[in-house]
Formats: sequence, structure tokens, C-alpha cells
Amino acid sequence: MAMQKDPNSTGQQPETQAVNEQLHQAGLHHQALTEQLQHQLAFTHAITKSLGEGLYALDQAGRFTFVNPAAEQLLGWKEAELLGKEAQAIIPLYSVSGVPNVAAIPLPVMMRAGISYRDDDTTLTRRDATTFAAAYSAAPIITDGAVVGAVVVFRDISEQKRAEAALRSAEAKYRTLVEQMPAIVYTAEINEQSSTSYVSPQIQAIMGFSPEEWLATPNLWINQVHPDDRERLQSTIRQVQASDISVPTEYRSYTRDGRLVWLRDTERIIRDEAGQPLILQGISLDITDRKLAEEALAEERARLAQRVEERTADLRAANAELAQAIRMKDEFLASMSHELRTPLTAVLGLSEAMQEEIYGPINERQRQKLQHIEESGQHLLALINDILDLSKSSAGKLELNVEQVLIDDVCQASLRLVQQEAQAKQITIEASIDQAVTSVQADPRRLKQILVNLLSNAVKFTPRGGTVGLSVWGNPAAQRISFAIWDTGIGIAPEDLVRLFQPFVQLDSRLSRQYEGTGLGLALVSRMVDMHSGSIAVNSTVGIGSRFTVSLPWLQTAAPTPAPPTEAATAVILLAEDNEANSTLIDDYLSALGYQVVVAHDGAEAIAQARELHPALILMDIQMPGMDGLEATRRLRADPELAAIPIVALTALTMPGDYEKCLAAGVNDYLSKPINLKGLATTIARYLKLNLPPDQAV
Repeated sequence: MAMQKDPNSTGQQPETQAVNEQLHQAGLHHQALTEQLQHQLAFTHAITKSLGEGLYALDQAGRFTFVNPAAEQLLGWKEAELLGKEAQAIIPLYSVSGVPNVAAIPLPVMMRAGISYRDDDTTLTRRDATTFAAAYSAAPIITDGAVVGAVVVFRDISEQKRAEAALRSAEAKYRTLVEQMPAIVYTAEINEQSSTSYVSPQIQAIMGFSPEEWLATPNLWINQVHPDDRERLQSTIRQVQASDISVPTEYRSYTRDGRLVWLRDTERIIRDEAGQPLILQGISLDITDRKLAEEALAEERARLAQRVEERTADLRAANAELAQAIRMKDEFLASMSHELRTPLTAVLGLSEAMQEEIYGPINERQRQKLQHIEESGQHLLALINDILDLSKSSAGKLELNVEQVLIDDVCQASLRLVQQEAQAKQITIEASIDQAVTSVQADPRRLKQILVNLLSNAVKFTPRGGTVGLSVWGNPAAQRISFAIWDTGIGIAPEDLVRLFQPFVQLDSRLSRQYEGTGLGLALVSRMVDMHSGSIAVNSTVGIGSRFTVSLPWLQTAAPTPAPPTEAATAVILLAEDNEANSTLIDDYLSALGYQVVVAHDGAEAIAQARELHPALILMDIQMPGMDGLEATRRLRADPELAAIPIVALTALTMPGDYEKCLAAGVNDYLSKPINLKGLATTIARYLKLNLPPDQAV
């Protein structure tokens, strides 16, 4: 029977088909491996192409088989120019140490040398013959145990080399600086002992130890510190280690030979980039000379303080003596003022009363003699007042009673006071007063005193037949008012002008000098002008004359309107006065004016009379036997029925503080002896709400 043929059969035997299948599968595997290898080569090629470092590969004969872009850029050759060429012919380089470049070493030699090679300090040459510092490594390519080539990786380290060189230079400079500094520079570990890890050579010059000796014993530094300073120094170090604060500290330390030196330490923590502490760095300055100088200075200051204390004690004693002398002077002046004013009150009061014919008619010759008596008394009173005013001014107790003053009135009153002396010397007096200037805020008594002093001097130093003038004008823009007193007198030499306003200075101090005076007038004028916030200027020519210009603040206000005069009403006046002559004089004068006067001779009698009579006003002398006027005033003020009675003090006490004592006791007003009778009458009329006729006003 015949066999039928299988239509799906290829005509091959099964064994042949199996072999073919295996070959087919092997071909597919080979293709896969080839593709995988190609992928790996592509990946490797891509990596080598993107490397920032230079890379090239060599075959067994040392010929280039691959060069990446970084190598092309570093060497200056293109890959196409290098492939197939021997590396030794292209890069015949040698390392810095003289070892041939790896490209020139045969591969068997590399194998015998340990397969790979590395050099971190060599020099490579570019295509243009320039060189650069390089670090490279080379390794053989081994396949099935056989060397089939080599791969070389290299990079340009020129910047690194320059940085290292700069760092070495900086370190050298730093070391030179540290070694030349006149201070100890050190570093220490951050631990409990603060062990020194570096110290500059100055340790030997300052402490006597070599750096090696100092570093050999970690605790040597603290052992040398003075025992009294150790805890304070260690506390400072702990504070520095716990913070970034640099805390200078000064302490004593013993040198190798036992001397004691002063050091000033400044330390700080050095940290890494992460902020972690690395070391403690410090610098110690030798401040022994400064400390010795400070100690010497302190000793000198102590000696100086002792001398100052001794001098201060001497000055205290001198001041006490001076204060005692001043008190004695004040007491003497007060006593002399009282003793002089009391009789002057009678002399001036009687002469004034007799001229007013209180005691009956007098003839012209008698009137002239009385005027001479009054002028002499007034001259003596002026001298007393000048001395007392100067004493008050020196004690800072000369006070102003500022009020609105009529310019024309004060000027005319001042001119009247020098008119008689001027007429006696046939001196013409001229006055020019700006009519727009009507009043000024000033102390009327002191302003009059200023003008009278200057006018009196002008008359005194002007020869017979000369001229003396008073000019007044205002400056509204500057708010100043000026009083000029001028004369055609003897004048003042330029060298004498500087002494003009000094107290007790007479420009002609000879015993036979022609012009009398105490030399107090101009000194008082200057001080009173200052108290008014004014100024005084002098222009003078010897033989021609002088001009004194007083300038005061001027606030323009309406002039005061005088109250219309009224008749004085009869009133009871109680006069407490122990001096018989003065009490008689005042009694006679006030009685002539229509007042009823009752006299008490001491304070106790004055109180009794006041309780009995309830007077309209009390004139109270201060210095009286038994109970004085101050005590009597205090008791009167304590009595509700008598407390409202006006009390005017009449006293020869005119020293600084007397006025305040009287006011503190309770008086309403204060009149100093000698008493001006017209002024007394005006004061009484003011407190009794009366006005006297103009011829009786002060």
C-alpha cells in the first residue's frame, strides 16, 4: 500500500527542523544582544559626551579610539583629528614629577604597574602648545582577561592650583603677620580645659615659654594665671563658648621667671559653614605698662585728692573766716547806719520843718543856713546810702520795685536836685526830652538815683561857666529808651575808662585832689542799670567833655493818670518811737498837717495804746528798748481787732534782709531813716486813701 504525502510538511526531517529552530532563536538572541549592546554603547557614548571632564580611549597600540567633547575643548583637538593616531605623538607630555604621561606607557607596562594609574598633579599641553595643570586617572580595558585598550579621564585644575597658591600665600602672610604682632595669637579646643592647640611665637617674648613648651602641657596656661583671677577668666571663657559674644577680660599671669604681667584677652568662637563651633580663637595683649601707668595715675590722683581735700579744708576755714568778716562788716554797717541815720533824722527833719515854718516864721538868712544844714545832711545821707546799696548789691539783695514811671517827672526831679550846685558854678543846664516818650517800667527811686549820680558827676567835673545836659529819646523799633547825660567838662583819659565803674576808684586819688567823692556813684549806676536789663556807654575826650548814655527796655504804655487831690481828713496816728528828738519832729510835722499823733516809747506801750485808741495808722520804729518793733507788730497782727490797721516801719536798719524781716513780721510798708517828711506824708495819705496837694508829694 502506497504512503500519502502530508500537505503541511516541508520535506525536512524533524532533526533538521529542530536545528533550524535553534539557529533561528540564536539569531534572535544575538540580534537582541546586539541591540542591547548598541543601546548600552549609545548610552555610554551619551554619558561620555556629556561629561564635564575630558575622556578618551586607546586601543592596544595606544591609538585614539574615542575622544569626548570635553577632551576636545581642553586639548584643542577634534575627535576626527585624533582617531587612529598614536596618543604619544599627539600628547608627548610628562608629569610634574618627571614620570611620563600615561599615554606613552605601553599597556603591558600598565598591567604590570597595577592595572590603573592616577596623577593629581601634572601638566598637559594643548594643541597651541600652551599648558595647563591637570589631574587624571587611567585604567586598562580588559576583555576575556586580555588588555584590549585603555580609558583616560582628566580635568583642568588650574583654578584649583591658583586658589591653593593664593591660600598658601594668604597663610604665609597671616603667619608673618601673626608672628610680627606684639601679641599672643592662639587657638584652643572647645572643651572644659580649653586646651591650647596653637600659639604664636610671641608667647616666648611675653611669657618666656616656647610655643612647644606651651602646647606640651594643656593646662599650663591656666596654671600661670594669678589665683585671684582664675575663676573670673574661666567664667569669661565659658560665657564666650556659650555664645558668639566677644568679651574682653584683663587678668594677671606669671611668666616663666616668676614675673607678673597683665594680659588683655579677647576671644571668639570660629564656626564652620553649618554654624557648628570649630575652635576658640583669641589674642592676648601685654598691657603691663598700661596697668603700671594706671596704678601710678591712681596713686597720683589719690595724692591730688588728698591735696585737694587739704586745700578744700583750708578754703572752708578761709570761707568761714570770710563769712565771719562779712557778717561783722554787715553788723558794723547796720550799726553805723542806725547810729548815723537816727541823728540825721532829727537834723534833716528839723531843717525841713523849720524851712516850712512849722515852728514859726524865719528870715531869708536863716532859710539859707537851714538849706546849708539840709544839703550837708543830704550829702552825708547819700554817702551812707551809697555804701549800703553797694553792700546790698554785693550780697545780691539789692531789689527793684518796678512800676510805671513818668519820664518828665523823674527827669525834672533829678534836674532840680543838681540845680543849686550848678547855679553855684554858673553852669548852664539843658534838657531835651522826646515828647513821645511819656513813661517807662522801672524802679522810680533807682532810676532817679542813676540820673542824679550821672548829673552830679557832670556838674562836679565841669568847670565854671560850662554846660551840662540831659537828653531823652525813644526807639520804638528796638523797644529801647535812652538817657544821655553830657557835659563840657574835663573829660576822661582812654586808659581810665576801664576803671570807671569799679567801686572805691577815684581817677585822681591824690590827697590834694580837686574833686571830692567816694568813687561809689558810677559803680552803683552800672549795677542798677544791669538790674534793669539795660546798658551804659561812655564817650569822652580829655578837655572837651563826656557823654554817658543809659539804655533801658521800653514798652510803650499809656501814662498813668494822677488821682485828683482831696483834703486830708483828721485821723489818729500812733507813733512808736523811743528817740525823743525824732518823735517830737514827726509829731510836730504831722500835727501841722491836721493829724492827731499819739506817741508810744516802746513796743509794749504801742500795743496798749493801739488797743485803747484803734488808730487809723501805726508808725513803728523797729529798734526800741524792751519790746522791739518787730515783736510788737507780730502781736498786733495776732489780735483780730487790730490786725487790719496799716503799719509803716520807720527804721535805721537798711542792711540786706532788713526789709524782708519787716514784711515777714507783718508791716505794710518800710521807710528808712532819716525820714523824708513829705514822703512820710504821702505814704500816710496813700494808706488812708487820701491824696496830698502836689507841693507835698515826693
